[in-house]
Amino acid sequence: MNKLMIVSHGISRLGGIQEVSRQVVECLRGQKNLQVVALDIGTTIPSRIRALILISLWILRSRSIVVMHAAILERYVPTFVLNLTHSKIFVWAHGIEVWGKYGKKQTSKLPYATKVIAVSRFTKTQLLINYPTLSVTVI
Repeated sequence: MNKLMIVSHGISRLGGIQEVSRQVVECLRGQKNLQVVALDIGTTIPSRIRALILISLWILRSRSIVVMHAAILERYVPTFVLNLTHSKIFVWAHGIEVWGKYGKKQTSKLPYATKVIAVSRFTKTQLLINYPTLSVTVI
C-alpha cells in the first residue's frame, strides 16, 4: 500500500485554504491502495517542532507528500533533508504566497518539488518567472 502525507496549516479551522486541504484529504482517502496521513501544523512552538521532525522523517523514508502551502516546505523541511531524499514532493501554490511579497525569497525550496499545483494560470506564470524549470500544473 502506498503512503501519502498531506501537510497543512490549520486544516481543522475555517478558511478557504483549509477547506481545500480538507477536500484534498477526503478525496485521496477514497483511493484504494493509498493510505493518507493528514498532518495539521499547529500554532504552538512544540507542535511546529513536532511537524518539522515528522515531515523530515517522512521525506527521508522516501514517501510521497503533498504540501498544501509553499511556505510549509520553506519553513519545515531542512535543505539537507531535501538533498537526501528521493520522495515525490507535491506543493500546492495558492498564489500570493509564491508571487506576492514573499516571491522567490520565501520559496527557495520550490525547485525540490516533483510537481507544483497552481490554482490559476496567473500563479503558474509568476512561478515560472522565478523558477522556469518547475513542473507546474494548473488545477
